[in-house]
Amino acid sequence: MRFLHSSVFLHAYLKPRRKLKPREQEVKERAKEVVRRVDEQAEEVVTTVVHVVKVTNILEARLGLEKSVRLVWRILTPQTSTR
Repeated sequence: MRFLHSSVFLHAYLKPRRKLKPREQEVKERAKEVVRRVDEQAEEVVTTVVHVVKVTNILEARLGLEKSVRLVWRILTPQTSTR
């Protein structure tokens, strides 16, 4: 089990305000892949309440309350497994 830092969620969920450099785009794609594996329960991770709150605050400022609540709910709610 690995620790999942808040930056992974932010890279995966936020749309950039400018064109990303190749290295930045690679980081974003890798973050999306990590989130996909977690969603599919192919990888177990842990995080802290502090990191979830940080993600919530940044998402709310950028996306609005409704979208941020939906994304945080997705982070906190285990998905049903087909395994």
